[in-house]
Amino acid sequence: MEYLHDTINKLLISAIFVALIASNPTNGYSTSSEAKQLAQEAYHQIEGNVFDWEALEAAQKKLEKALEIDRNEPFVYLGQSLAALVLGYHSSDWYEITNFEPGAAEKALYLAEFAYSLDNEYPPTYSHLARLYILKKDFKLSQQFLDKAKARDSESFYPWYFQGIFYEKTMQYIDCLLYT
Repeated sequence: MEYLHDTINKLLISAIFVALIASNPTNGYSTSSEAKQLAQEAYHQIEGNVFDWEALEAAQKKLEKALEIDRNEPFVYLGQSLAALVLGYHSSDWYEITNFEPGAAEKALYLAEFAYSLDNEYPPTYSHLARLYILKKDFKLSQQFLDKAKARDSESFYPWYFQGIFYEKTMQYIDCLLYT
């Protein structure tokens, strides 16, 4: 149990560190393919290992390395956003805010919005923001981001998956059956 608490504390400290850096970004936007690749790997590692603390810690190290390489890489902040959600998650429905620690969704949204500020034309950011707005029950914004994500990257799994969740949460079951 002590290992779990230490891991959570390390991840929270890293998330706070990223948030502090995010509040004072450098001017200019640069992309490093290495930073992007590390951050994408970390994001997918977090997504696929929600209950595996060792995998989450390894993903956090990848995000820290990506941040060192390029602090303006949007995917770093998407990964941190997802990590904030995972760390705040209790159990049950992933798309009900009551199943998260207070402030977890807000921290995740802050980091995702920062990613969006770095590159507002990046489809993964649209999908991730749509996920967060579904969680916060802001369905109008969620649908706007889903539409953008599908228009920019219609082959991606995420916008279509979140569209199904959107329909489920807005009780549009007939439409939900068409997309899931």
